[in-house]
Amino acid sequence: MSGAPIINGLMIFFTLTTIAVIAYPIIKLLPSWLERRVYRTAAFHRDAIAALVLAIDRAHDDPEHHKRLVAQQDYHRGALATLAPGEASAPRPAVRIDAAA
Repeated sequence: MSGAPIINGLMIFFTLTTIAVIAYPIIKLLPSWLERRVYRTAAFHRDAIAALVLAIDRAHDDPEHHKRLVAQQDYHRGALATLAPGEASAPRPAVRIDAAA
């Protein structure tokens, strides 16, 4: 960068201005994008828990299938607790399945 000091100053100014124009929307919009993503993910886990509760109620015949559904429900409850720790999540009712039944 050789030349008149005014040219060097203008080059630096316009370089910083260009960087600011590119970075400003990213800095302003990124938090809202991430927040919306967290809300969508939490809604997904809530819907999955609701669907699994219905499926668990219907899965009385097959103990293996019931265990898989309960494991999936536990996963979604844990993920929801991680995303929204303050959200009250109803405890899973204790259901006993007898193999002889």
